[in-house]
Amino acid sequence: MHRRTNKLIRDKIPDIIRADGRDPVITVLTGDRLIEALQAKMIEEYNEYLEADTPHEKLIELADMLEAIFCIAHEMGTHEHDLLQMCFKKREQHGAFLKGYYYEGDKEK
Repeated sequence: MHRRTNKLIRDKIPDIIRADGRDPVITVLTGDRLIEALQAKMIEEYNEYLEADTPHEKLIELADMLEAIFCIAHEMGTHEHDLLQMCFKKREQHGAFLKGYYYEGDKEK
């Protein structure tokens, strides 16, 4: 079975690998290297979202992207609750994207 390596993994995955009788080689990333890996993880999960076949599979990939976003915020010194509060405040001030408004520019006068 082919396993993709050289990527950021969730915190419990090393223990899951060990429980499977394997001996993983793990590097702990911090600082800028962690942020870069989290950004790459967001791209990876976004691509998986695009390739997902069912709404449920798409939601799973969205949850993975959200986890990466929360971790980036954590590295920036912000708790996920505070990030969500920022999101809610912006939604209150400017709305969401639910109505599907697509701005094409202004009409010529």
